[in-house]
Amino acid sequence: DSVAPPSSSPACLCDEGYTGANGGTCTACTAGSYKANNGSASCDSCAADKYSFDVAATDPGVCLDCPSGSVSASGSGDLSLCLCNVGFSGDNGGPCSACLAGTFKDATGSAPCTECVAGKYSTAVGAVADVCVTCPTNSRSLTAGAGSIDACVCNMGYTGSSGSCTACGYGTYKSTVGPSACTPCPANKWSTVFALESEGSCQNCDANAQS
Repeated sequence: DSVAPPSSSPACLCDEGYTGANGGTCTACTAGSYKANNGSASCDSCAADKYSFDVAATDPGVCLDCPSGSVSASGSGDLSLCLCNVGFSGDNGGPCSACLAGTFKDATGSAPCTECVAGKYSTAVGAVADVCVTCPTNSRSLTAGAGSIDACVCNMGYTGSSGSCTACGYGTYKSTVGPSACTPCPANKWSTVFALESEGSCQNCDANAQS
């Protein structure tokens, strides 16, 4: 009786950089992976936060570190898969910069850092969550993205700086937001109320009296 030849030879082993069943078809390891030995073993993936362009790679040294401030999943086969980490911003695959004070970023990717809203500030650099703090009482930051308490300026009727604001005293007012001093009421006008916001709030002196 004749014996049919085997459909494949188990002695044929896939080369380094290739995977498949012994004696069968061998397929090149895809970008982001490698295989250092002959045989049927699967290709090994590059570790997380690394990437590789090479196909049929035979050495783990082909796996390169993602740029500073970025991360990737294991098996990443392209530089563009290195995404800016939380707290960092920039183009995917490029260097990523830490979010500046007054901003934060709570997701990976190329989205810009989010600014603290007006009225708040943050001194944290590379913040990964909204850590923006409300300006002290009787002060506010006028624009988004304030990175210091120095941006918290005094409201109308209050004077001071860096969020330390004191009410204008009797007989004075302040009609602007900022560090300017309180202004005395005009001649023959007075006030017995703190924190006046306008000259019009100053009251006339009683008849036969002056200030």
